[in-house]
Amino acid sequence: MAFLEHENLWIDQAEEGWSMSWYGLKEGALDCSQLLSPQKLHLIFNLSGQGIIMGERTRIGLSDSTIAMCFPRQAITASRLAGSGSHEFIILSIKADWLKKTLGDRRQSIFTALWESVSAEVDESKPVGHIRSMTLAEKNMAHQLADPPVEGDALGFWYVAKVTEIIALHLFRPVDIHNTAVGEPFCLSRKRVLNERVDQVNQWLETNLEESLDLKKLASHVGCAPHYLSRLFSKEVGKTISQQLRALRVEKAAELMDSGRFNVTEAAFEVGYNSLSHFTKAFTIEKGMKPSEYLVTER
Repeated sequence: MAFLEHENLWIDQAEEGWSMSWYGLKEGALDCSQLLSPQKLHLIFNLSGQGIIMGERTRIGLSDSTIAMCFPRQAITASRLAGSGSHEFIILSIKADWLKKTLGDRRQSIFTALWESVSAEVDESKPVGHIRSMTLAEKNMAHQLADPPVEGDALGFWYVAKVTEIIALHLFRPVDIHNTAVGEPFCLSRKRVLNERVDQVNQWLETNLEESLDLKKLASHVGCAPHYLSRLFSKEVGKTISQQLRALRVEKAAELMDSGRFNVTEAAFEVGYNSLSHFTKAFTIEKGMKPSEYLVTER
């Protein structure tokens, strides 16, 4: 019998307007309809596994590394499908009343179809049901939501900030697109181009970890000016390209040390550091401990 693991990540403490939960399923099929309550907007970060959501003339097929949005007016059918390996997903559920109260004076900036459904201003409004592949930045966010970088009293502030960020990114139309041009989320060519460029930067960095950062060469590969690329990446990811390269190098070095085949010096050189002191400083910034301490902790 399939068993669905569940962890409540956070609930809006002030008004209980939203909740965020993590779910895991090792294998098998399972009815998950109860997870998507009517009259709530659900954003599903599907990290792994396949599933299906059906209802109100809406059909969404979930697959690995996708993000989906739905707003069911009535009960719907949602199932996790067998034969697709393990399932891991996060659901942010937001009450319609909370959205109307929180975003009401900003309604002109919200996606038209989404606002019409949530506010119930149109009797025969188009159902909200969208899906697309997650960007690398969204994957990183989803993993962070499941494993936050803070704890204790800081958790509430952190989750509130993340939910605010998710709402800002996915419910609002970009300011440079006319209100009548786009009525639904997950369909923005401009946003897609931005995400593609961020993904290209990350792929380039991962492929060229051991090389010194050449911003001109990277910008030429992506297809935009160096200063614009730097500003774009920082805005979309929340860190500079140099900081991202450092994070990727340290993560790769940690993997090499975890394998037991590389010591600290060998791992440092393998990911592009020619100075052990520089590597130690970078590792400490990213991991909160020196490489030598990390080795002892992991083993």
